[in-house]
Amino acid sequence: MTNRERDTQGKARFRFDPFEDLEHFAATLLSQKRLGIFTIGGGVPRNWSQQFGPFIELRHRRGGEDLPLKRYHYGLRICPEPVYWGGLSGSPYSEAVSWGKFVPPAEGGKFGEVFVDATVGLPLIVAAVLERLKKKPAAKKTIAKIADSDAPPVTGKRKPLRLRKKLGRAHLDTADATSLSGHTQANINATPTPIETSAQR
Repeated sequence: MTNRERDTQGKARFRFDPFEDLEHFAATLLSQKRLGIFTIGGGVPRNWSQQFGPFIELRHRRGGEDLPLKRYHYGLRICPEPVYWGGLSGSPYSEAVSWGKFVPPAEGGKFGEVFVDATVGLPLIVAAVLERLKKKPAAKKTIAKIADSDAPPVTGKRKPLRLRKKLGRAHLDTADATSLSGHTQANINATPTPIETSAQR
């Protein structure tokens, strides 16, 4: 109806090309070194992002394109759907591994599956991440003290620009390292028990 209304107004129609969307998504992931995925819920939206692996494999094997066969290394999903109903939303990561969508745990893949309603699980995860982020200032102060001890004596209220830049870089590097450390220690270390179903493509 929106496009019909735009026709009457002489405006160009809105256009959505799912294949163009997939090509852009795939190109974005191909430029990354390692891949991770965080999904809330299940169904088609979750499967859309997971089709990247099979899509690249088809382009490589059938299309003859020189592409790396990339898959997701890390995954975390929040979904209460059990596997025994046979639905798409309940498909576990172990089945996605069999479709070439994820790196197997034996090859370094790390996945966590939280079987709880997202309105319960997501706030807990967000609160835990924010709690870890609050620990950053302590690490910054430590690096700042080390940098100050190595620097020549400075007089006056403000430090020279070169020293201030040095401390700024130290703060940034520490923040990045702390954030990365907190991320890799998240609940993605749990490996789900392999369950074979025929639910997900």
